[in-house]
Amino acid sequence: MASNFKHSPNGLVLGNTRTLLYGPVPVGTTAIIFSGTFPNLDNTNKLQQTVTVETYDGSTYTMVLNSVPIPYGSASKCPKIVLYAGESLYGTAGSASLVGANVGILERV
Repeated sequence: MASNFKHSPNGLVLGNTRTLLYGPVPVGTTAIIFSGTFPNLDNTNKLQQTVTVETYDGSTYTMVLNSVPIPYGSASKCPKIVLYAGESLYGTAGSASLVGANVGILERV
């Protein structure tokens, strides 16, 4: 099996509606999200922010993290997640543009 390492786009910032982090997974491929970091970017007000992470299989969203608080000066991590062909990973911030995202992916073909 061939393996490819990928990551989310540099400088990715979450909106207060679902933001695509990765996907959909190509046909014949399994993706493993092996790292995910969501830093609080609120340098102006220095307030706590929240992050929600969901998988999407083409018809149903399934929550992985639900409104996890991120204190100012801190970041939240997501657990390892397995995605199958056609599935995607989304993130949502409590306030637009105040939570960043960096996701590491291993694709197995």
